Amino acid sequence: MKNKKTALICGSFDPITLGHLDIVRRAASIFDTVYLTAFINPDKKYCFSQEERIKFMQDACADIPNVVCGFDTGMVCDYVKNNNIDCIVKGIRNEKDLSYETKMADFNREHSGRETLLLVASQELSECSSTLVRETLKSGGDLSELLPESIISELKAAFEKNNDN
Repeated sequence: MKNKKTALICGSFDPITLGHLDIVRRAASIFDTVYLTAFINPDKKYCFSQEERIKFMQDACADIPNVVCGFDTGMVCDYVKNNNIDCIVKGIRNEKDLSYETKMADFNREHSGRETLLLVASQELSECSSTLVRETLKSGGDLSELLPESIISELKAAFEKNNDN
């Protein structure tokens, strides 16, 4: 692989999980700068606010100096072109992810000229997802194998506040 200086890792990160963080750490070891960006779809209902998600991302990545956290409301292909990002990085947990991300990689390459690097999830994190985190929060279960320790108490408090209706 040519020396690629910058990469984008994108998703909704509602919230960021240990699975996401594993991909971020691995990408950060390959690229000079990794842009960890939550893309906001105004038509989608999120469990956590944009501000909360960015804060969780920043806190989870605080010890990775070459990661820049942010958000965007546009399309990934436009974001990488507008910000001169060299490569898109996505994590793959299973065949469903592979099928979806392959289609997205083709689309993004066609519309941005950027390649997508697919990183296979670590086996022990292959079941970890934001959906599982939200289900575990609702049931009051143990989050220690799903979330970075640095965000668990803050995330629980935000979840309780957001669902105290």
